[in-house]
Amino acid sequence: MLFVRRRWALRVTETMNLEATNPLTTELVSMIIQGSKQIEKMMKSSNVKIAKPQLILMSAASLRSNRSALQRLMEECRLTARDAGTIAQEALKAAGTLAREYKFDELLRSPSFQPSPPHLQPITMTCDVCNASITEQDAARVSAEQFRALLTKGFGIDETNIRMLVETGIPREQAIELLTRQYSTSQSDWLLCTDCAGKAKNLSSEWTR
Repeated sequence: MLFVRRRWALRVTETMNLEATNPLTTELVSMIIQGSKQIEKMMKSSNVKIAKPQLILMSAASLRSNRSALQRLMEECRLTARDAGTIAQEALKAAGTLAREYKFDELLRSPSFQPSPPHLQPITMTCDVCNASITEQDAARVSAEQFRALLTKGFGIDETNIRMLVETGIPREQAIELLTRQYSTSQSDWLLCTDCAGKAKNLSSEWTR
């Protein structure tokens, strides 16, 4: 038998019509459970006790206003800011549906379930090359194949490729790690800042001359 928190977190994702085997489902369930524990801790400090099912629904409904959760969705599931926001809104809707179904009327009146304006501040991500903080507007997303072609034109990890990356301003240790990672990772796409994307394109054009 599943633990109460996990069972209710799965009910949320099922109500969102997400497949149990979907990696997004796994990430959401983990985030919702983690959020419920944080909410429970805050409630206990105020001598307020709420049952685990309600805590899970509150956590799911609160995703839309949790910047770190939205950023985690973007980074772990490779989502855009808009897609992460849409998922959070769907989680809110699913939590509301379950709250009404189980007659958690008081829960529906809590701030977590009330309409709120979207975030005005952009959500930041990290460039896969230089680790700089970037927003979605500053990002260039490329596939693993495109990234490999841009940076190495199909060549392996050798001193020539390392030197060419270093000449663009990337530290040697980071260049080696980058070249190694692109051949050993199953990462399906890469997120680059516009500066690194520009450097990669310049390298690509130089090598094709």
